[in-house]
This record gives sequence, structure tokens and C-alpha cells, in this order.
Amino acid sequence: YLDPGRGSKNGTSFETSFGQRFGVFICFDLLWELHGVDPEIHNFVFPTDWVNVLPLEDAIEAQRVWSLVEGKNMLAANYGGFGRKSSGSGIWSHGKALEKFFNPTTKA
Repeated sequence: YLDPGRGSKNGTSFETSFGQRFGVFICFDLLWELHGVDPEIHNFVFPTDWVNVLPLEDAIEAQRVWSLVEGKNMLAANYGGFGRKSSGSGIWSHGKALEKFFNPTTKA
């Protein structure tokens, strides 16, 4: 997860049936710059299995900050299979939570 890898130079995106284009990235891609992503894309989906342990402890905060800094919208869906250790999903618009969820228990 500490290596940005050698992903596509054009990024990954898709067009919806309702005419919106979404960029896609997963897990720790959130930590790397959006190389090769069309700057006209303002909406992103982010499926992840983010684990809330040091040094990257808070999935919700990481999503919020990314959305704020990039000035983009994000639909983040965390797997949540280990309770609070991998919980934290939300819909973000320029750093503002339109909806968010965090499971405060250790139960999945």
C-alpha cells in the first residue's frame, strides 16, 4: 500500500446511464495524486477495505480530507467486515459529509 503502482496513465472512469462520469480508485490509492485522471471528472467512487489502525487511523477523516483538498465529490464504501477496525463510509462533497457511517463496535 505504500507504492502508487503503475496504474493506467488515463485513470479509470465510467459514464452512468444518467449522464455523469465517475472516476474510480480503491483502498490506498487515496494517498496518491490523481495522475492521469481527467480534471473534468468531479465525482469519484471509492470501494475500500480501509483498516482504522495507525498510521492511517480514520477512514472517514481520510475521505473527508481528500474530498476537501481535491474539491471533488466522493462516494466511499468501506467493507466494514471487522467492525470499527474497517468501518467508515460516506458521501462527500468538497469535504462536507452528505451522509456518513461508522460502526463504533468491534462486531461486523
